[in-house]
Amino acid sequence: MIKSEYPCNDSFLASYITDFTIIEFEDLDYSEISKVPPLGFPVLQFHFGIEGNFYHDHGFRDKSIIIGQFTRHVNLRPANGTKIISANFKPYGLYNLLGLSPEKLTNTAIDSSAIFGIEETNAFLNSLKTASNNKKRLDAIKEFIKTQSHKFKQRRNCIYDDLVDKIIEKNGLITFESIIQGKIKLRNLQRYFKKHIGIRPKIFMDILRHKFVLRQMYLNPDFNWSDPSLDGFYYDHSHFNRDFQKFSLEKPLEYNQALHEFARILM
Repeated sequence: MIKSEYPCNDSFLASYITDFTIIEFEDLDYSEISKVPPLGFPVLQFHFGIEGNFYHDHGFRDKSIIIGQFTRHVNLRPANGTKIISANFKPYGLYNLLGLSPEKLTNTAIDSSAIFGIEETNAFLNSLKTASNNKKRLDAIKEFIKTQSHKFKQRRNCIYDDLVDKIIEKNGLITFESIIQGKIKLRNLQRYFKKHIGIRPKIFMDILRHKFVLRQMYLNPDFNWSDPSLDGFYYDHSHFNRDFQKFSLEKPLEYNQALHEFARILM
């Protein structure tokens, strides 16, 4: 499997998109079905390789989909010849750029042609398949998104968007009190999250912590709740276990990293 990551250096799109990813599956040497964690952000994804049942849990057959916030691990079925290019939004980026609330996409996805139009989407998919290299594919997806964004009114919610950035910077290892600092009403923050992020702020923070823990586990199999990088967030082993199981349905010691190689690469 080859994974290529490209930071979003476009002056317009950088306010909404973190980066782009191109993944090409060749010579697979791990389990047919791979479990991956919730990512904490929406994704616009185009498939330009072979057709297949990549989204094992949900059976999505669309070649172009917008994926919302997931609140649990998802089983994927990569196959040799699967090729994907993804625009990875900032958690609030999908709403701010296209006016599409992730709330409607929680734990699901939609065919992006419902937003961009069938003819436009199919034409873009064809351009991906005929592009001679990934640089041209990357240039093409940037141009496609910018062109489509002209149909929508862009938004910016400086105070709340910046709070989300702060939570991400802390890997979710932060308290509500530290976020709000007595300046923002919790109810207003919850409304913002529901509409702009798609999930409650607590779930969002839990997801970020879970991703952080997984990354550390892949770096160090003996990683545990008392590790200094967790900044004392977990008060005991049971707390750590419950937080981990909420998304993976497995205890940390039962999580077999060898069966989730794709998850490690995504981390």
